[in-house]
Amino acid sequence: MLSDATLRYGEEMATALLGVDALYQAETTESQDPMRERLVVLNMSTTHQPDCYTSYADARAQFTALQSRAATLPEADRRRYYDQVCHSTLAFIAWREGNLPFTGQIADFLHVPAAPASDAELDALRGEMRGLLTDMGYAGDLTAQAAAWEERNRVASGDVAAVLDALLDEAWDRTVQRMEIPAPKSDGMRVVTETAVPYNARCDYLQRTVHLNSDPIFTRPGLKHLAVH
Repeated sequence: MLSDATLRYGEEMATALLGVDALYQAETTESQDPMRERLVVLNMSTTHQPDCYTSYADARAQFTALQSRAATLPEADRRRYYDQVCHSTLAFIAWREGNLPFTGQIADFLHVPAAPASDAELDALRGEMRGLLTDMGYAGDLTAQAAAWEERNRVASGDVAAVLDALLDEAWDRTVQRMEIPAPKSDGMRVVTETAVPYNARCDYLQRTVHLNSDPIFTRPGLKHLAVH
C-alpha cells in the first residue's frame, strides 16, 4: 500500500500535469486533431481540475518544487518515478520555450544517453544474443541465427491484427486474475492496422483502438511485448 503522503502527492501531480497540458493546448487551438499527441493522453478523472498557470514559468516553478518534494516520499520506487515525471515535465516546458535541443529532448524526455551505444556495449549485447540463440539451437553466425529466429517467429502482415487482439485478450484475462479492472472486457483496446503511415503505432483511447503500422516485420514475441505495453 502507498503511504498517505504519496497518495496526496499523486493528487497534486495530477492537477499540475493537467495544468501544463492546458497550456500546451492553448498554444494549438487552431489545429484540433483528435488524434494529435498531448501531454496528458487521456483524462478520465471527473474530479481533478487543471492547475491554472499563466505561463510556462509558473509551471516550471511548480514542478521544481514538486521535484524537490519527491525526494521526501517514503517509497523508494515512487521517489524515483515522480522525480523522473518532474524531470520530463521540466524538459517539456523547456522544449516549449524553445530552450531544449534535440539531444536534450532524448536525454531528458526518455532518461537515456543522447549518444550512440559504444562498440563495447554493442559487443556485449551481441554476445548475449549469440549465447541465447545458440542455446535455442540456432546455428551459424549471429546474422544467420537472428534471421532464422525471425523467420520462425514472424507473423504475416495479414495476421497481425488477429494475433495482437488475441494477445490483448490474454493480457486482460491474466490481469483480472490478480487485480480488478474497473471496466468490462468489451472496453478493451482493439487493433486497426494501417500502412504507409509515419509512425509505428498510436492509440485513439476514446475509440478504444490501437492504430498499428503493419509495414514493419512483426514477430509473436514482439507483439506480445506490445500487448503488455
